[in-house]
Amino acid sequence: MHICCIIGAPGSGKGTNSIKLCEEHANISHISIGHELRAMQLEKGSGTLASIDTISQVLDACLAKKEYVILDGFPRNVEQLRLLRSREVDLAIAHILVNDQDELIRNLSKRYSCHKCSRSCLESMYCDFCDIPMYKRIDDLDPEAILKRIAIYQSSLTDIYKYAQSNYIPIVEIAGYSDTTYQEFKERVLSFFGIDNLHF
Repeated sequence: MHICCIIGAPGSGKGTNSIKLCEEHANISHISIGHELRAMQLEKGSGTLASIDTISQVLDACLAKKEYVILDGFPRNVEQLRLLRSREVDLAIAHILVNDQDELIRNLSKRYSCHKCSRSCLESMYCDFCDIPMYKRIDDLDPEAILKRIAIYQSSLTDIYKYAQSNYIPIVEIAGYSDTTYQEFKERVLSFFGIDNLHF
């Protein structure tokens, strides 16, 4: 199994870019552990993380019978990265970088999400893919919750990088909110998976 983990601050475009790529390549699966936990009401999205045992069970259920997986927003700390590495999968990490915290907060406050497919949009209250209304996540409307989520993301980065580097897990960095973000994202992920975008 080949897994590319997508990490980045809340609102950096992890899900948007991941879902778009998976729509273009049907054999790549998009999995958001956070979305699964919220759907099962095991995590509230306020920044408090579910237990590692709970995450382990959800992770194994989501990964079953998959070959190429984009793991959106996971790992969020080094403990989760250790858990993933223990599955003995082919693993890489793509980090979407957004340095403007104010822009992140503005985008999150305007974001609508689909509870079914986890797509998000700043411009529409309706999910064209699932044909249902979108909603605003409560934690996207709470500035304190947003700052807590950003702080959790930032506090874990050093340990994730150190662990990845010491265990030969490749990490690539992609500039978010750029005209070339998606193109670079696609090239990096497909290269890791060994998929030729021109002939697939």
